[in-house]
Amino acid sequence: MFIYNWIEQLRIYQWLKNIVIFLPLVAFHNFTSHNFTILLTIFFLFSFLVSGTYIINDIFDFKNDLKHKLKKFRPIASSRISIKEGFFVSCVLIFSSLIICYYNFNIEILFIFLSYLILSVSYSKFIKKIPILDILVLTTFYLIRLLLGGIVLDISISVWLFTFCFFIFLPLCCIKRIVELKKFNKENIRGYNKTDIPFLNNISISSSLLSVVVILLYGESNNFQIYYNNTYFLFFTSLIIIFWLLRANWLANRGKISHDPVLFAIKDKLTYLLLIIVSVLFILNS
Repeated sequence: MFIYNWIEQLRIYQWLKNIVIFLPLVAFHNFTSHNFTILLTIFFLFSFLVSGTYIINDIFDFKNDLKHKLKKFRPIASSRISIKEGFFVSCVLIFSSLIICYYNFNIEILFIFLSYLILSVSYSKFIKKIPILDILVLTTFYLIRLLLGGIVLDISISVWLFTFCFFIFLPLCCIKRIVELKKFNKENIRGYNKTDIPFLNNISISSSLLSVVVILLYGESNNFQIYYNNTYFLFFTSLIIIFWLLRANWLANRGKISHDPVLFAIKDKLTYLLLIIVSVLFILNS
């Protein structure tokens, strides 16, 4: 029970988001055991940092979580883990990741870690209550992961990849808010109400379509020809990505996604199939 409580509190399933750190490795074809090992080390260090911020968030939200339909069952809210224990473990996770990062990697990586920490704490305390800004900051968290992977590999992230990722991750953040508004019968959730669902849908769908436009335009650029052999596979990859995003948006509006889109992706069998297809396309055309 003790171990289960901490696994739940650290939200290890959320580490799935940190796979974005490996994206530069895939996009720029820097497949070496050395690069993979370094990224894997950063992956775990960053995951410890992120888990520490989740604990801080739950401490900040303690009173609100007690009134929430689902969040009241979280370890801290349900008193399975005390606030003192949570704070102590959070400090250990955060400071150990920062210290290890300081002594083993360059100052740029430490700066990224600190930037994420400051932004995350600010989000937990203030920003998440500000509509529109909250989803932009959530999207920025993904972009920080992307930037971190590039810095570790000493790769400059292209405008193409950065823009594409922005338009991919923005819909996911909108879907998260749509799910909350559909799932919980409240007049106001973090500044949004049910009349804002069409607005969030418009952002989500528009951003999804723009991500496809970016990747297709990238196929006509000189950068593409350096790394890939055939432009047509981008078209099929784009279709798969837009299908997944629009399907997730559709399911969210039908109330068929749990409160967390990450859990949906983990449990969704079709997601794995589409991921395999995209991976095969990349391998065949690299």
